[in-house]
Amino acid sequence: MVSKWTTEASRLVLDDGWIKVRADRCTGVDGQVIDPYYVICASDWVSILPPD
Repeated sequence: MVSKWTTEASRLVLDDGWIKVRADRCTGVDGQVIDPYYVICASDWVSILPPD
């Protein structure tokens, strides 16, 4: 079973055009607080690594 949690507060830590990072304060159903809980928001991207 997946437990639900709520976001009590949120603040933007970084916004440089291609990536945003948020720091949320979250509370679980058991009352446990996670602060900060970092969230990365970015567009899809591809990483290409050449062989050795």
